Amino acid sequence: MVSTTLNNPQPKSSAKIGAGYILQEEISRGPMASVYRATPPENGQPVAIKVFHTQYHSDPRFAIRFRNHMRRLAELSHDNLVHILDYGVDQTRYYIIMEWVDGTDLGSYISEYGLLSPALTAYITRQICVALDVIHQQGLVHQGIKPQNILLTADGQVKVTDVGLSRLLSESGLSKTHVMLAGVGYISPEQARGKKLTPQSDIYSLGATIFEMLTGRLPFESNDAWSVVRMHAMDTAPSPQQFNQQVPDGLANIVTRALQKDPELRFSGAVEMEAALSKLERDSDPASMQPQEADEQPDKIGYHALLKSLLEPESVRSLLASPWQIGGRTLPFWIWLTVLFILVALSAFAILYLLAGFL
Repeated sequence: MVSTTLNNPQPKSSAKIGAGYILQEEISRGPMASVYRATPPENGQPVAIKVFHTQYHSDPRFAIRFRNHMRRLAELSHDNLVHILDYGVDQTRYYIIMEWVDGTDLGSYISEYGLLSPALTAYITRQICVALDVIHQQGLVHQGIKPQNILLTADGQVKVTDVGLSRLLSESGLSKTHVMLAGVGYISPEQARGKKLTPQSDIYSLGATIFEMLTGRLPFESNDAWSVVRMHAMDTAPSPQQFNQQVPDGLANIVTRALQKDPELRFSGAVEMEAALSKLERDSDPASMQPQEADEQPDKIGYHALLKSLLEPESVRSLLASPWQIGGRTLPFWIWLTVLFILVALSAFAILYLLAGFL
């Protein structure tokens, strides 16, 4: 959904906030807040600062909810979560200072490169599951899982952001409808019905996100946002194979289970879903291949970032969008990953050779 610009005053170039942080370029702007790239007063590493629009300053209850929620978020620490560095209120603006992530969000990635391969989809989703488990272990529910809240770093890491902010903002009478409609394509049936949300609600939203990675569209689409809300609440989600026949049965089954209307029929939590994805990856490899731990997974996104600078963009997009086929047979993932590794190694050697002045 396209962000809606509100009539709020824009911080001037080099405006300051908090403990002297200098706001620089505006990275994104939505109906509830804007995100800026900023630098600390001592000119250290850049940070990202989410500045909420001034509408929240008129709600005295928001101040209490904001402090309580941010206190809990500050306790979360994991490589797959965007770290909260500080938070507060500056005159009429609430703000959150976060680590700067050098990369892009999943929504922009899908828009630029199209469908993701099943292997890359599983790779990204497993890291999201790890982040969700950390969140759920702290008794929190994200309530806003969608591609725009999933960041992909240049070195292949996945980071989840905006934990619980949907609930924080929706509890303000000023914006409850805005918040729900902002993520309407990914809301769970219980959220559509106004019921209590649980970790299984995040599983549903993640299922909708996987669906989009594999098909380039959402499970339910309509020009009328309220029709989408109704479909999430009432209609059975289609299989991703209906829109992309290249999706393996195992991965399609995982998506279908995540998108069940009854929370009890979904995965019990992020751990079980990650285990299902891990098993799918193992079963998809040749018998001689040993399963890899999460921190040993090939850096597929990192490969893409490097290859994009060395090869023609169209070739890379085609490579990552679908598996290679020869004679109608889909080659195993390990074959084309090996080819990628060889290409990267040869290209890196050529670059080093040039830099060393030997050519």
